[in-house]
Amino acid sequence: MVKDSPQNITEESKFGKYLVEFTFNKNTLKVKQHFELPPQEISPSDYPKFVEFCRRIDALEKKTITLQLRKSL
Repeated sequence: MVKDSPQNITEESKFGKYLVEFTFNKNTLKVKQHFELPPQEISPSDYPKFVEFCRRIDALEKKTITLQLRKSL
C-alpha cells in the first residue's frame, strides 16, 4: 500500500523536459521517468536559468515514496 500518493510530475523549459508518471495497481507501483536534455548552446545570460532548471530536476529526483506493508489476514 502506498502511504503518500505521489503526484505525476512535468517540468518543462526551453532547456529540456522531465516527466514522471506514477501508476498504482493492486500491490504494484510503477514509476515511469523521462528526461530530455537536447544538445544545445547555453548563452552566459541564460546560464543562471539553466542551472535553476537543473536544480529543480535534482530536487524532484530526491523525493521519496513511502510504502506501508499491509498486515496479512
